[in-house]
Amino acid sequence: QLAGGPLVGVTINPGGVMPTAQFRQLGGITLPGVAASFGNLTMLSGQTTISGVTEDFPSLTNFNGGNIAVNGGAVVTMPVLQNYAKDSCDGPDWTVTGPNSVLSLPGLTNMTGSVLCGFHTIQATAGGQILATNLANITLGTLTLLADGTNSVIDLPGLKSGAGQNGYLLSFVAQNGGTVWIPQLAGGPLVGVTINPGGVM
Repeated sequence: QLAGGPLVGVTINPGGVMPTAQFRQLGGITLPGVAASFGNLTMLSGQTTISGVTEDFPSLTNFNGGNIAVNGGAVVTMPVLQNYAKDSCDGPDWTVTGPNSVLSLPGLTNMTGSVLCGFHTIQATAGGQILATNLANITLGTLTLLADGTNSVIDLPGLKSGAGQNGYLLSFVAQNGGTVWIPQLAGGPLVGVTINPGGVM
């Protein structure tokens, strides 16, 4: 049984069949309209792209440096992921695009960065939604959180502290009908806010 590894990637195209329940670590997943079971996966890095399906990662506890794209009405949930650490130059670059496309991270409480390189974006566009209702702290730079387009939402109701690093800002941007919901964030010297026309914050 192949348990995977940091340099093992999985792509299941329409019509393809692959056992996936045995994987414990992967360096990327691509599911273009194909659902699969990753019940034992605890570590995921690299690029993950999921379109048009509902996908749960019930055991995933390490997504450090990982990037994800969710589109086509896909709903992706990582229920037990508590901490995200930027430990390389690779991420976080998360994009959720289109109506009914959702990235749900109900257990995520903390995002930190130990490697200062790259300009990264977490974005909900064209009606996509990013839900991290228990995220309390982001200390990571440089990072922009962007909600762009009607019904696009980044929902962070529990976020209380945030900061960029080494002079770089942690930035929040809402525009064109998008909403960034951060009602408890008190701000700070390395926090920036941009509300363009149509944005709600």
